[in-house]
This record gives sequence, C-alpha cells and structure tokens, in this order.
Amino acid sequence: PVIGADSGHGGKPDPRGLLHCCAMHGSDPAETLMIGDTGADYGAAVNADVGGFICIADDPEQRPDMAIDVADVIPRLSDLPDLLIRRGDMSG
Repeated sequence: PVIGADSGHGGKPDPRGLLHCCAMHGSDPAETLMIGDTGADYGAAVNADVGGFICIADDPEQRPDMAIDVADVIPRLSDLPDLLIRRGDMSG
C-alpha cells in the first residue's frame, strides 16, 4: 500500500506515516532506513527517530537542507545496493 498525506497519518515531516509503515512490516524504527529526496522526508525520519536516512540527489551540494553526511547522498535509487554494501548494511 501507498501511505501518503491523505491516508490519515498526516504529511511529512509528521512521522506517523513512517511509523505506521514500520508497524505494518514489524520493523523497529531504530532499525529502519528512510530514503528520500526532500527536507520533509528527512524531517519525517528525524521525527520518527529511525536508524538512518539516505538522500537521493544528483549533486550532493544540491541536496535539501539536511544535517546528513554527504557520504549518504546518492544520485540514483539504483545506487542504493552499492551504498548499503559499503555501509555494511547489506552483504555482497
């Protein structure tokens, strides 16, 4: 299912949608990784107290105003598996 602002959980950066998604999948928010491309996505991740955030942005300098390490910025979603392997979040 898609959990958006119209699903009754509020829009990001309200964390309720993300927390609902975690609950639906039996995932501990502290062990959840949020992936997004806006400051609202990052805000939801911070407000839900998730374990990490990865930003998708073509240019790390053009990422939304977020206090994240530039190493956690990727240009395309297809780069995610390689980043997770480098971070040690996934085995190769």
